[in-house]
Amino acid sequence: MLGAALMPQPTVSRTVRGMSWNLRYDSMPDNITIPESIAALNGNDIQTPTAYYPDTNERPWSQRRIPVSNTVNFAGVSILGFEEAVVRQVNDMQTLLGDEWDHRGLGRADGTDDNASGAYDNEFGPSLKPCYSTTAQLRLRESSEIITAMVTHWDDQSDEAREIGASLILHRANYEALTTMRPVVLFGDFNSPAVNLTTPNCNSCTDGAYLIITGASPPLAINQTFADKFPVPANSPKFNMVDLKTAAPKEAISGNFATYTGFDSIGDYNDMKRIDFIMAGSNGGWDVGPYKIANNVFDDGLYMSDHRPVFADITFKEEINEYSRSLTGKTPNKSSEFQRHQLLPGSESHRHIRVVPSLKLELMPYIRPVKASDDPALSRICLLTGAAGKSAEFAHSLSELYGLIFALPYNKKFDDITFGFVLVDSPDESESSSDSTEGEVVGYILGTTDSVALREIEAKEWWPSLREKYPLATVTPGSYPERTEADNRLIEVIHSPYIDPLEIIEPYPAHIHIDILPSHQRKGYGHKLMASAVDYLRSKGHTGLFVGLDPRNDEAKKFYARIGFQRINREGGEWWSLDFETFK
Repeated sequence: MLGAALMPQPTVSRTVRGMSWNLRYDSMPDNITIPESIAALNGNDIQTPTAYYPDTNERPWSQRRIPVSNTVNFAGVSILGFEEAVVRQVNDMQTLLGDEWDHRGLGRADGTDDNASGAYDNEFGPSLKPCYSTTAQLRLRESSEIITAMVTHWDDQSDEAREIGASLILHRANYEALTTMRPVVLFGDFNSPAVNLTTPNCNSCTDGAYLIITGASPPLAINQTFADKFPVPANSPKFNMVDLKTAAPKEAISGNFATYTGFDSIGDYNDMKRIDFIMAGSNGGWDVGPYKIANNVFDDGLYMSDHRPVFADITFKEEINEYSRSLTGKTPNKSSEFQRHQLLPGSESHRHIRVVPSLKLELMPYIRPVKASDDPALSRICLLTGAAGKSAEFAHSLSELYGLIFALPYNKKFDDITFGFVLVDSPDESESSSDSTEGEVVGYILGTTDSVALREIEAKEWWPSLREKYPLATVTPGSYPERTEADNRLIEVIHSPYIDPLEIIEPYPAHIHIDILPSHQRKGYGHKLMASAVDYLRSKGHTGLFVGLDPRNDEAKKFYARIGFQRINREGGEWWSLDFETFK
């Protein structure tokens, strides 16, 4: 889950205290309320106990929740990731930590009740349950610096599943680093012990996932659908996550070594190991100061969890890092033009990131594949950008025509030769705190891999019904007084569709249409949508594409020229082509 505190911060700060903590799910549920838990406390008792650590067995969440919230508050945490918390625990933390907190994500299991069964996603096969993850971008309130925060929990049964989980998370973190050119921070329970990376012998141990996430071992092959959704170019710089304990100053490291203790009696250390981490991306933009693995048990024998909390103070740098410079040769923009993307498969998860005064949760627009349910939004955007990039709604009474001609055919799966991606503006945090809530579609890029085949299919399967619904006005003049002149011109297109010349199509059979609402133009989203289409077409073996546009749309021409398109010199229209080798 992802969250933000809403309190103001009087001074600018780029240093935040991060915390990762597996809370141990509520395995002993009861009906005890928070007020009843508080009433049962004996915190004011000054009598010396008769015994220390009398009973260290696991206790119900109703006895653990007050100490957990006190630990978070007393430590002055800025961002935290909770792993393994079921819905009741998430709701309790929200209540106990107060209104200045906010969160994102869902509880363990299905996010609607405290049932802990079926907690792992099965998309990768019935025997592999790799990981949960929640991802969001956070903005430093005063300085406008942006960071990406991720929280994850990996399988405790299978080495292979953990290694797949590590490969997925590493890929996603790399994608975020490439997209935002800003720091990436990862909190999580890996269930994979840390090892000395100078001697990474992993033939008979369970540290393979740790080696993958830290770059000491190559990642495994990942689900292609996932890779396509979060594309990372093959020529991008090497990227890995850095275990912050290995980067912190030696004198600033304190506390324990192991993060997992179980509920064992004091002195029983057979199961103890370090499997909980805070990491940051090798793309840089950060420094780490104090690092601590704190205690999780009190001398009355109460274990707050079978895991210890991990803390790290992280300072985010304002200057560009070399990783970003190698990608662009320029300083990353600190405005709001960064994407907020969908969650990993299985993101109906049990993570919780909390952000305090120096941070503000800001869920950025993100890109996803187009869906059939997007048709109304596609039609609306097409209309509002139809007059050479400006709104055409004033000229039409039949507002659906633009979408029917220029957008919706690409959202029909005609022999799988059409494709598309949409830009989605995340819902305002005041409207919803659920990650599952879709925001507004504010832009799209739609296209085909085979322009000739699409025209042939449209002639058989798309235009006939529209021609019947929208007959030409010239057949019975005066019969359609509700139509405007602009309506009739578009209806003529339905009866005589545009045909791109073969000499335009032959070099690059693929073409696209791209439109973004004015509110989201000039913020870098057009380039990101185009990159999504280029990556998709490359995966299909294409080396370029073309686009036709209104000759009056000077802003579109500037955009295409800026990202590597070349104008095609031909009379009878306006066409531009892009060789993917020149895409900027």
